[in-house]
Amino acid sequence: MNQMAGSSRVELIPLKWLSIWARIGAAVALLAISVPLPALAQAPCPSPVPIQIPPPNLAAPAATLVPDDVCIPAAFPGNPIAYFDDYSWRAFVALVWPALSGQRGVPDPSLPITTTGKPLVFETYKADWETFQPNGAAPSTFNSNASVWTSDPSQSPCPMAKPGDFVLAPIAKFGNVGLAGVGDLAAVLIAQNGTFVRYLAAYNQTEFNQILQGQFYLAANLPQNKKPVGPPIVFQNGSVDIKSAWIDMTNIPNPSRYYTRPAWLVDPISGQCSQTPVSVGLVGLHIVQKTARGRNGSGPRSSRSTMFRLLVLSRRLRQIRRRRRLRSMMARQHQCPAVRLRISSGPTPAVQRALRPRSIFSG
Repeated sequence: MNQMAGSSRVELIPLKWLSIWARIGAAVALLAISVPLPALAQAPCPSPVPIQIPPPNLAAPAATLVPDDVCIPAAFPGNPIAYFDDYSWRAFVALVWPALSGQRGVPDPSLPITTTGKPLVFETYKADWETFQPNGAAPSTFNSNASVWTSDPSQSPCPMAKPGDFVLAPIAKFGNVGLAGVGDLAAVLIAQNGTFVRYLAAYNQTEFNQILQGQFYLAANLPQNKKPVGPPIVFQNGSVDIKSAWIDMTNIPNPSRYYTRPAWLVDPISGQCSQTPVSVGLVGLHIVQKTARGRNGSGPRSSRSTMFRLLVLSRRLRQIRRRRRLRSMMARQHQCPAVRLRISSGPTPAVQRALRPRSIFSG
């Protein structure tokens, strides 16, 4: 299943990114469409692909469709990164659209993107804990909320959770607090309030159906576990998996800047579940999609986008500024022109470049 492996880089977007696209959505009149969209619908590239990227279209149903590929004009001679950026933001908007009630992975085009109190499309994808269940039990169909945990609360870390509730629980000890890495747990990330950043992987219907039909939820069916080793698993075009990052919002300043929702939280150390759903805030969203074109148009590859907010950014910038001032004062005191440092009232160009919103795509 390494065809959909996560990226090794993390990109930053400005602190108020959620409120930014909320304001954009509020400024656009959305068409009310009453007919539900198919769960597998994706937006194809226009033919021919225009060289000039059109302005964002936030009208339903077009804005609710994840692009099926990166749209690059034929024989484009330059750096196509702008087309990847366009793909990334369009995918992001579609995945944070309010979901259609009673349907998993399907947007509700009758609602604007600013709607509150409704789960978002990516939140209704099939979660990892629903897919890879205890004792190798087969998962339910994509649109079902049934699972071993919900059907037998005695096996669930959160016995009070009901089918359809949002659960941030590991499928193995520490499984949902570890950063991406090879092999065992690589590292954990701690938020400013001292709680773990928790991650949740989830799959769209195309990818989940392939996992279900191939019984890839069983370790024995993975190619590396066969003798001889089998061919790698290649996911179908249009497969999308999501890795979202969440923090417990307890004592987090400026909570209005976050997209929040209730979730059952499992303590990774004690294994105990919260007594009631806890308010959690979205701090990262990693999107991986199998496309026909891939990164450079040479063939099927996986396109990846990461939207991430760094919780300790403001504190880190203050530390950097204090350190620069101290070094500059020491340099002047010792009259060392060769090491004289400029005192900056803001981030250096390198930090500014790191803060600039952009997408990443790697094969």
